[in-house]
Amino acid sequence: MNLKKILTLTLACSIFTLSVQAEEIGGVNVTGEAAFDYNLVTLKNQSIPGGGGAKDNQYRFNYAQLILKKETEKLNFFGRLFYLPTEYESNGKQSTSNLGVLNQLEIFYKVDSKLQVGFGRFLTSLGYESPFRTVNHTYNYTISRQTLYPGYAEGLRAKYHFTPEILAIVSSYNRFADSTFGDDNSTSKATEAAITGTSGKLRWYAGYITSRDNNLTEKVDNKGASIWGAYKFSDPFSFIATYENRSADTKASAMKYTQSFTGTLVYVLGINNLALRYEHVRGANDINAINAAADFKTADKVESITLTDKIAIHENLNLYVEYRTDKADEKAFVKGNGGIVRNASMLTLGAIAHF
Repeated sequence: MNLKKILTLTLACSIFTLSVQAEEIGGVNVTGEAAFDYNLVTLKNQSIPGGGGAKDNQYRFNYAQLILKKETEKLNFFGRLFYLPTEYESNGKQSTSNLGVLNQLEIFYKVDSKLQVGFGRFLTSLGYESPFRTVNHTYNYTISRQTLYPGYAEGLRAKYHFTPEILAIVSSYNRFADSTFGDDNSTSKATEAAITGTSGKLRWYAGYITSRDNNLTEKVDNKGASIWGAYKFSDPFSFIATYENRSADTKASAMKYTQSFTGTLVYVLGINNLALRYEHVRGANDINAINAAADFKTADKVESITLTDKIAIHENLNLYVEYRTDKADEKAFVKGNGGIVRNASMLTLGAIAHF
């Protein structure tokens, strides 16, 4: 049986068999997860901007992914296979396509004990939340994770360990990934630089990305930043603070700028992992202009509170009960009947199987 068939069988088995552990296939370490949820949304058949596309009274196989890792004396290999059911419109009717995508593929060469250089399709290093959602404190991502961060792009990356606790990362991509302005073309380049580390009970990160995208009509300067710190007060109690911003600037129009502050309290009580998250977004009305990721209409300020209980009922299965409520300073949320309101909320019942 070839490797492709083995990986396909592994993904199928992982969704239904909870006793499976991370395995090695031909020396490749394989891990994965699959998510399913049911949502109640006050906007009915409309989704909350930055809400992951969830709609009211809908069962949803959210996604599945496989992580493939291989390490040798001089080379590191990392791949991410992602399955995402995607809605589209065809001949005036809504349909769903089940897309399987190789989102990420990284190959690194170990120059010495401190320096690695690599090429491939990279995910930005910006942000606290992981795309492997099992390790996150909440089921749904923050607004900034879904709207302000660049995504995947081809390029080069270097990683340098100043000490075992401090790592610097420098990347060059074809462009500022997921920007509205300009395609993924050779005339646009993005540079990302970051430093991260640990100091006692504190983990921290600071990163910055910049690019000039060239499209058919204008040049657009794109910039973004991410700073976060995670402090563990004790075994059950921790706090995470994050700050992100993103901007797009042209000579022909005013600069589009959005920033987000997030604070998250986490408390572990047996199998219950409780999280309380507060998000404060300014310049929300510019998010859609920057990358068409979410449309908050004319609202400048959006505040969001999320309360989550992640229940580890099995070593390979987490259940989630999550409530999110958003409030904007202007009418920002479109309802199913076409009306626009200042408040919206969502209740999510979710499950993630992982191995």
